[in-house]
Amino acid sequence: MRWSVGKMTTTRGAGLGNEVFPWAKAYLGAIAFDARLVDPPFLLNPRRYDRELDVGGIAATIRYLAVHSLPATTIDQPLLDTLGAIDYYDAMCALRARLGTKSGLILRHTTGMQNGYLAIRRARPFLRSRLLGTESALRHLASLPAVASGVVTVGLHIRGGDFDSQGQVTPGVFNATIPEAWYRDVLDSVHRELGLDRPLQVYVASNLPGERLADLLDLPGCSITLLSGSATEDLAVLASCDFIIPSISSYSLLAIFLSDAFYCWPQEHLNDTDGWLSIWGHESSSGGPPTTESIASQGPEAVLIVRGIPVQAHTPSWPRWLPDALAARALVRASSTDLCMYGVVRRAQ
Repeated sequence: MRWSVGKMTTTRGAGLGNEVFPWAKAYLGAIAFDARLVDPPFLLNPRRYDRELDVGGIAATIRYLAVHSLPATTIDQPLLDTLGAIDYYDAMCALRARLGTKSGLILRHTTGMQNGYLAIRRARPFLRSRLLGTESALRHLASLPAVASGVVTVGLHIRGGDFDSQGQVTPGVFNATIPEAWYRDVLDSVHRELGLDRPLQVYVASNLPGERLADLLDLPGCSITLLSGSATEDLAVLASCDFIIPSISSYSLLAIFLSDAFYCWPQEHLNDTDGWLSIWGHESSSGGPPTTESIASQGPEAVLIVRGIPVQAHTPSWPRWLPDALAARALVRASSTDLCMYGVVRRAQ
């Protein structure tokens, strides 16, 4: 028997956006080594994610603590650097070639976010299943009113003033509070770009009081739903939207990673490397290996459509293709033109 286990983020527990990294790494390690995955001890997290994730109960916690206490091969950054792979699964396959698959091998994966979601992208289906596919998350989604054809859905994650920063958004600084007016300006600007006659269904996940949000987001033509579910329930709603307006937080990034949505990002937070904007370009003077490779891969022609869109404070502006792209996403939800939903389409001429 071989085991793959992630280290606890902290003894005090961390938010879901940070907790998924050692979990995803342990999963990819388990696949590469044909080992048994040990789920995180969510019972020990003060946020009690075990109650909504159906993992991390007493038996699972005892198993985690037992396996974690045994001698193990620790997959830290110095070891990863010797494996020469950005993709974490590829790195684990290289490590397997080096270590073999002897019985009793224990892999202990550290909590770092080196190479971010790019490194754990092969764990995306796993995380979607475990985070968005829980009974409570599925019930939460099913209980929401059906969205009519042509209505664009927008997910807002507004992180209130529990971060250290006081509205100073600068490159490379995370957990920074975005001024509340930014969210209203961006949402209003998106609506105007789409056309004020097009209704928006806006889902808001926030730690701010409901009455404060109601005043902030009182915009004509926008139907506002204030989410009040658990972390995974609200995450599932955000990830289901056509467009995501985030906070500068790991929770917003997790929703974006698990979704197929278009999204925006505060331009003031992005790093500028010779005109190329990136979230993690601050990792080295050249932007870090993944950012450097992404820049090198760009051709001379302009990229026509991107998923993440930088947006400036006070004067948001949008690429010309965005309204049509969002409108198309909204229109394909129409059951009347979906053959498997008793819909109809015209015969090709």
